[in-house]
Amino acid sequence: MVIRHIPERPDLSYHLIHYDKNGDELPEGTDKLGSTAARSALAAPGSGITDVFLLSHGWNSDVEGAMQQYDAWLTMSRETRPSNLGRPFSPLIIGVHWPSKAWGDDTIISTDPVGLLGGEATPTGVITVEDAVDMYSTMLVDSLDTRDALGAIFDAAADPGGHAAMTDTVRRAYLILYRELHLEEARNEDPIPAAAWDPAKAFEQALEDTDKESGLLSGDSIFDRVRDAILAPLRQLSFWTMKARALTFGENGAAKLLRDLQNETDESVRFHLMGHSFGSIVVSAAVAGTDGITSVRPVSSLFLVQGALSLWAYAGTVPEEANPGHFHRIIQEEIVRGPIVTTRSTYDYAVGRFYPLGAGIAGEVLLGDLPRYGGLGAFGIQGVKGAHDVAIGDETTNYGLKPGGIYNIDASSVISKVSGPGGAHSDITHPATAALAWQAALAMP
Repeated sequence: MVIRHIPERPDLSYHLIHYDKNGDELPEGTDKLGSTAARSALAAPGSGITDVFLLSHGWNSDVEGAMQQYDAWLTMSRETRPSNLGRPFSPLIIGVHWPSKAWGDDTIISTDPVGLLGGEATPTGVITVEDAVDMYSTMLVDSLDTRDALGAIFDAAADPGGHAAMTDTVRRAYLILYRELHLEEARNEDPIPAAAWDPAKAFEQALEDTDKESGLLSGDSIFDRVRDAILAPLRQLSFWTMKARALTFGENGAAKLLRDLQNETDESVRFHLMGHSFGSIVVSAAVAGTDGITSVRPVSSLFLVQGALSLWAYAGTVPEEANPGHFHRIIQEEIVRGPIVTTRSTYDYAVGRFYPLGAGIAGEVLLGDLPRYGGLGAFGIQGVKGAHDVAIGDETTNYGLKPGGIYNIDASSVISKVSGPGGAHSDITHPATAALAWQAALAMP
């Protein structure tokens, strides 16, 4: 699929471009690349394109999930489009898909020698240990040690009993999995401290969380709670694995796509990037590029929705750290000509809880009044001068966004619908957030 036509909305479509986990583009059909079609549409004589929108989904999205998010966002954006844009406007919209699926909600069950449940078909919403091992080793890293470790973890989750402590077998399995994922060596915009992660501590933290609204533990019985606590460290490892993958994809596939598209246009065409969750890492990396390789010219706006990246990622100086934030050159070199807008919410548990828990150091390291390990979707961009902290309004609110400004929008009153372990992390499609995106895109005259 090169062009996605939104069902029941014939007036809405967008280019959908697929990539593998290394940031290499995947062909559509017989060697046909989605990026080639997008570039051709942009460069076609008489296309009249004035604005290019580049969108990235975040954590835990397969292709269907990415399309659902893009469909919903673009539909809401169309419904909140201002009646008077103040200038000519003809958009080209591109959504990228990168493999970020890292977690499912199926219940893991074991099998007996004669087959699942005495030979019955697998019930809806459950998965066998064997199938879970196949699925998650493919998502994370496929090796014999990974498979053995996952097998031990899923066996324990399928029959957890009432243990109040993580067994030695499961703890050893997690340490093997941690080693196989090479997280201490992975490039990451906010590296995990060496030896900071302890699966037993992650288990205990999850088991002690009795806040039912958080969704971190989904069941009411001790059986359900122990089962979910056994899997809590895997969710944390998955979180950090996909976080590193987002940076790899952003600095490779997404950055190349942005440069190629800009090379097809002149300076009159505005580029706007929006990322949700780890997609905020993707679009930040696409703009910042790597040493010596950045975007062709500054982009016109950057919208980071519930960003699962460090609150210090844009800082020129990080307190008590020798190095600046990974994306500090975006501010230093003024690579975004228009506004940089972020949203944050106290109901986003994926960023507010999983982010620091992923390093196993929740509440242990503070830099002044702020944590060393905290997400942008919980705190906004920190460590930069002149950032504006503003509460979200409704679709009629005028935020007065200015070119070059940084705006941290507290959207807790809107991004608030708690659903599962991530809380309101994906509750982003609202008239108020779409109207905010329009103002960011139209801030440049």
